[in-house]
Amino acid sequence: LASGAALVQMEGSMCGSAKTSSDTSTATGLQAVCASATLSGMAGCYTEMMLKTEKIPMWLQSATVAAASSAILGVIVLQRGYGGAGAEAFFHGFVPLTWAVVFM
Repeated sequence: LASGAALVQMEGSMCGSAKTSSDTSTATGLQAVCASATLSGMAGCYTEMMLKTEKIPMWLQSATVAAASSAILGVIVLQRGYGGAGAEAFFHGFVPLTWAVVFM
């Protein structure tokens, strides 16, 4: 991930096609990508370690992670409120294929 993003950044700056302004920096962007890739890898290793060292069944661990994720998402949805329009704003743009995926 980091090397791919770095190549895109470097290619744009070498070709002169990227318009640089005073508030953008290729080095800063490259550092941010490397930091996020490193943190993502470390988080993945830590999660894998926790899943393998716990002595509870894998399905229960997965259910716990899913419940926590759902709770966090629920809080975010409730905080945003979607402009007070309710379900109309939340489900705006849902097509039959979207509903098919939701009910899978």
